[in-house]
Amino acid sequence: MPERNRSYALTLLVLCVLTLLMSGRLHGDADSWFRNASAYAVSLISASFLFYAYVVLRKPNPGNQRAMSSMDAGLKWGLGVGCLWLIGLFVEPAVWFLALVLPLLGGAVGSASTGRFRDGTQTGLWCGITGGMLGFLVCHVVEHRSDLSHAHQDRSR
Repeated sequence: MPERNRSYALTLLVLCVLTLLMSGRLHGDADSWFRNASAYAVSLISASFLFYAYVVLRKPNPGNQRAMSSMDAGLKWGLGVGCLWLIGLFVEPAVWFLALVLPLLGGAVGSASTGRFRDGTQTGLWCGITGGMLGFLVCHVVEHRSDLSHAHQDRSR
């Protein structure tokens, strides 16, 4: 169970990095995203992915049952946040406010269920990481869906 959760988070991280790299390939230039984006955006996204990679690879200790249950709960809450990002894109953007508040709610529920503030913090952290990566993937794919269809049409010719 612990390794499966870590594999899910690592898969999300790899998908986010590959999405960034493939967005440049769809435009015909592998590093066009890095040249066209502001230095602030590139550094912020890179720092976020480095932090996510550190947390996914180093935390939590598989022998710590409480940390693993916090991770499991956080991944489930994060999946809910990812779904809210998707709903917000297609139905109502006001739902995005809930996507920003849900990690706090998940942390509060995690803390209340175990009686330890640290468990709630870990639940909120994993919820934020998972929801952030899913939100990034959803927004990036929706933004570049026309590029995906053009690349598919060019390949079929």
